[in-house]
Amino acid sequence: MKVINEVQEETKSFKSIIEFDAYYRDHKEEMEKQTTQLLNKLYKIEVPDGSVYRITKKNCNKVDGKIKGGEVCLKKVTVQKDDEQPLWEIAIESVKADIASMKAKIEEIKNAVNAVVKVINELQKY
Repeated sequence: MKVINEVQEETKSFKSIIEFDAYYRDHKEEMEKQTTQLLNKLYKIEVPDGSVYRITKKNCNKVDGKIKGGEVCLKKVTVQKDDEQPLWEIAIESVKADIASMKAKIEEIKNAVNAVVKVINELQKY
């Protein structure tokens, strides 16, 4: 079986856009010949603030069904940080808090009703 686009090189990580840009200027021709899929397997750009960038291309040509050539650009990808919760989890926690509040109010009403019943029973004795 023939393996196509086997990644033989190690993944290279960059800690800033400037660092990637310097590398890109030195390797511009070879990078523009590769597909964006392969480029994104070979190069990872993650800056210290947690932002992640993917490689994309503009003004591309299609060769043998693959998009090659074109100007290499970076696209910021929104990544959820570990300490951030998805909105649906926040909504569930809000509902749980509302339910807990309702349970507390129901318990208060129950205690008030029991107190009223107790007073009525006392009054019926007299």
